[in-house]
Amino acid sequence: MRIAIYSRKSKWTGKGESVENQLIMCREYIAMFLEEGDRAQIIEYEDM
Repeated sequence: MRIAIYSRKSKWTGKGESVENQLIMCREYIAMFLEEGDRAQIIEYEDM
């Protein structure tokens, strides 16, 4: 299974979670809630 994560940090407002925190939360969600998520190929896209 391949999964893509897209994380973005607003340059205008500076509000919201950091890009790294977003990636961590998404990886944890995948591992906890998706069947075979712990073995998924995760592709990460960052927009800073």
